[in-house]
Amino acid sequence: MKKENISSIVVYLLMIGLALFIGLGIIKPVFASNPAVPMNQYAFAILAVVIGVILNAILLEIGHVLGALLGKYKIVSVNIFGFSFNFQNKDKKVEFKNFEGLTGETKFAPKSELANPKFSVLIPLLIYVIELAVAIVLYAVITKNNEIDLVWLSIGAIIVASIGGMMMLYNILPFRLDVETDGYRMMLFSKKINVQAFNLVHQLELKEVTNELPLFEEITDYTSLANALSTYKLIENQEYEKAEEILNVILEQKDKISTIVYSRVFAQLLFIKGITSSVEEFKNFHREVSTELRKFFATDTSAVSVRAYLLICGLVEESEGEVLYALEKMKKAMKHTAFGLIQIEDLLTQKALNKILETQPSWKLN
Repeated sequence: MKKENISSIVVYLLMIGLALFIGLGIIKPVFASNPAVPMNQYAFAILAVVIGVILNAILLEIGHVLGALLGKYKIVSVNIFGFSFNFQNKDKKVEFKNFEGLTGETKFAPKSELANPKFSVLIPLLIYVIELAVAIVLYAVITKNNEIDLVWLSIGAIIVASIGGMMMLYNILPFRLDVETDGYRMMLFSKKINVQAFNLVHQLELKEVTNELPLFEEITDYTSLANALSTYKLIENQEYEKAEEILNVILEQKDKISTIVYSRVFAQLLFIKGITSSVEEFKNFHREVSTELRKFFATDTSAVSVRAYLLICGLVEESEGEVLYALEKMKKAMKHTAFGLIQIEDLLTQKALNKILETQPSWKLN
């Protein structure tokens, strides 16, 4: 089992435990001592929970936006429950897009090399602390003052803040879960090299990859992603050996990076093998790929994984239907690909298609 999956299970169990504590230890006693709410207690609780999820999701992304602005970043997009508000794309101001996060995602790009992403993970926590304090004050003031007929507001505030606490627990723990959390980012940002690599990677939200990107000697999640970016231009320029060398250095230090990053770096290596090797050589290379990695390529939504899956479907599985399915997946993957990688991802996808059509000229893939 992947370490991210283990961490996710632990966190979800903690969230369930916290939910039981909130329900039985806070909400139930509150209702017992304050029965006067304007509707059925269960209906009121459900309504308060729904409002709590929506409100805290909005507050979380507001925190990310304020933190990014304080850290000298440009806001690229804000996604809440799939509704993406784009600030750099004049053609599509609002659209429905996938996101990497519990309830949303804010994308931003550095204005300069001095941009500091730490604020983007600290401000959401500060906003929640303020929310919790307001809820406690409201409950204390209203419940102790019989002249104030706002018991529903005090109870609702406690429920909303409790939901926020569950969401913050998920977001602030220093683990990489099924998505990248603020707590995990903060742990990485403790090293200056990760801040530099983070900024380099996120520059691509606004501009295309340049010919020369710096290579980091120390391997972490962010430096691995930054180093892997340099292979795009190398592949475009057919400098495949240099690209493989960079990727292999990362893969040899598997214990220093998350499973997701390792798998996506391996996907880039597999892509290079696919377009440079004979079909038989590629099949032999694919046989050595673990079942876990094969499943990852088939399910991951990133463009680099879909490209690898495309070659597997065409050259190993020899399935025209699966290739067409992979191409549909690529269209969706491109919707959440950084702006600076879109053109080159299109180019590399075409390279994969050309390789497949060399062996299957009768297939209609375009």
